[in-house]
Amino acid sequence: MSTHHTINCNICDTVKKESNHWWEYLELAGVIVVVPMQSYSQDSKHACGISCVQAAVARFCEHSVSSHTASGLPVEAGGKAYILSDTRH
Repeated sequence: MSTHHTINCNICDTVKKESNHWWEYLELAGVIVVVPMQSYSQDSKHACGISCVQAAVARFCEHSVSSHTASGLPVEAGGKAYILSDTRH
């Protein structure tokens, strides 16, 4: 028996439908990893399109800069953002 998951965008709360081009992202240890969504992952956050991916990366960077500035670390020591290319072509 398959389990149906309702997937919402973590940025704008849009509900995923069949033909959408969604992305998933993880924020781990000062790094954000963004990949095209291929299957449901409970550990990932979800973005419904490139605009929401950009918003997620911007939020990550803002949080990273503010947390490092508050800690006294130079901004250059902040988190890293990696956007992985779509290799499905």
